[in-house]
Amino acid sequence: MLSDFITPLFEPLGLVWVALLLFVIIALRQKCRLAAAALFCLAAVLTLVGSTPLPFSLMGSLERPYTGKTIAAARPGDAVIMLGGAHYSSPYDTFHLGLSGDATRFLTAVEAVRQHKGGALVVGGYKFTDPKSGLEKPESPLLKSFIESWNVCPVPISPLENCLTTREESVGVQKLARERHWKRVVVVTSAYHMARAAALFRQTGLDFDVIACDFKSAGRESPPFSIFPSPGGFQVLHVYLHEVIGSWFYHARGWIAD
Repeated sequence: MLSDFITPLFEPLGLVWVALLLFVIIALRQKCRLAAAALFCLAAVLTLVGSTPLPFSLMGSLERPYTGKTIAAARPGDAVIMLGGAHYSSPYDTFHLGLSGDATRFLTAVEAVRQHKGGALVVGGYKFTDPKSGLEKPESPLLKSFIESWNVCPVPISPLENCLTTREESVGVQKLARERHWKRVVVVTSAYHMARAAALFRQTGLDFDVIACDFKSAGRESPPFSIFPSPGGFQVLHVYLHEVIGSWFYHARGWIAD
């Protein structure tokens, strides 16, 4: 539709793109070829990321290996593990909790235990500073309170302690498994994050299966084409680069093996 084609032009990124092209013309008229070339390259990058399927293709390369890792396909375990990233502390919201763009992890994990994929639910999360006490606290109990108040989870819920990384979550799960004599767990996380998460859980020595969710590219329609760049591609590229660089970092630290 024409509106889908034109709308990005009136968004901030589209306006920046138009301004860059105008500056290219001005620089050429003033015979500042180096400046014109630099501005044109910047506009070209905005077009490549914001107007083409490239970011979605890159994201799809991370997600496609896990399209078959559904709830139905997962083998049951002693517990379902929901990795953090689906929620955050928000003191003025209900339950002092906000749900992020990865909140499908939460929906999938709850449905997994409803379908008898685990006898317990472990919820991960990061930490926040309590505005009243000034102390650092884990976000996971906030999600636990939310789930329990809705009475949708038929199994006990165990929140992990403060975890800044997926590696810390895997270590926390390993500790819980030793304490509770779990032999097998089912890990729920976003499909783009699954390769790194699975590599970490292999290091724990636990038997585990995975359930992938939160597909941002695979199986989804591409955004409508417009020559004017929009921020969607940049958001997807940000997530893709975060995952790729995170995997490199984990390899460099020796936290995951090839």
